[in-house]
Amino acid sequence: MSEASFRLSLRSAVRGLWEGAISKSQFSSAMTKALQKELTTAWSEGANECGVSADELTDEEIEALTGFIKNQLTYIVGFADAIKETDNDDSKNIFPLFERAKLWQDRYSEAKANGHAMACRDEKQEFVLGPTETHCRTCKGLNGRVYRNSVWVKNNAVPPHNWNFACRGGCECSLQKTDKRLTRGRFPTGLLG
Repeated sequence: MSEASFRLSLRSAVRGLWEGAISKSQFSSAMTKALQKELTTAWSEGANECGVSADELTDEEIEALTGFIKNQLTYIVGFADAIKETDNDDSKNIFPLFERAKLWQDRYSEAKANGHAMACRDEKQEFVLGPTETHCRTCKGLNGRVYRNSVWVKNNAVPPHNWNFACRGGCECSLQKTDKRLTRGRFPTGLLG
């Protein structure tokens, strides 16, 4: 339910600024509030899957969550400028802005995956390809590899919607708990970026 309310909050802020019903300052405030609230909720949901409640997060986990949110906040001003530059005489012009807002909505599942991975840092996870027909070099290269969550987190390689992947997370890949043996050798950092 929270992911749906996140989507509505984002779209409402976009529409408000685009129509001139709110100022850039009000837009920034609404976006900041939505990102802080919903990404914190998502992170907590992920941690809760490992039996860790929000009030049990470690300092390291809180710092990672704060950094994750802070990174997303850096894009708000540029987005506000883009909205203000878009002609609002034609209602079709708002749809590309909604698509751009979806990039933040996608961060919900990324925050949840990171919250899970950090809370279950020693759990073994296998990289599994998503349902798309084609996959980027990153996802193909990571497919079938098994590492502890701490390794996936350390290398910023937690799917889905990860901007470190060549597909930017478009493959919808995932990590799945496994009993398979850990992949030997170093993590293939050359696949990222």
